[in-house]
Amino acid sequence: MLARIRPIILTIILILVLLSLCIPASAEEEPLTPWDGMVAGGFGGGSGDIADPYLIQSASEFAFFAEQVRQGNSFEGRFISLETDILWNDFSAIEIDQAVLSPIVGDSTHPFSGYFEGNGHSITGVYSA
Repeated sequence: MLARIRPIILTIILILVLLSLCIPASAEEEPLTPWDGMVAGGFGGGSGDIADPYLIQSASEFAFFAEQVRQGNSFEGRFISLETDILWNDFSAIEIDQAVLSPIVGDSTHPFSGYFEGNGHSITGVYSA
């Protein structure tokens, strides 16, 4: 009986392998575009509550957030959610002297006091003089 079942199991495994080869691989992610120097007029959405955090969906929205903190909005008790990876400077395409200074979120005079959820995203190409 085992001799009769083995070819059936092998056939099923072979079919599954062949089917997996027919499924297209997920599309490659689009390359990130470096920040263009623009500052958004607000967040990408949200009210700042835990169930509806402020959404940062672009570099310009991150620049808006950093500017707000530097101007004294601590976001105390508010929730911020990074929704995408951000490329500040593309050092593979520019020299260090062409880099745009990265906005600093808070300092000892104007600290950030809210909650920031990165959601596994990253901000790369940060440059600070």
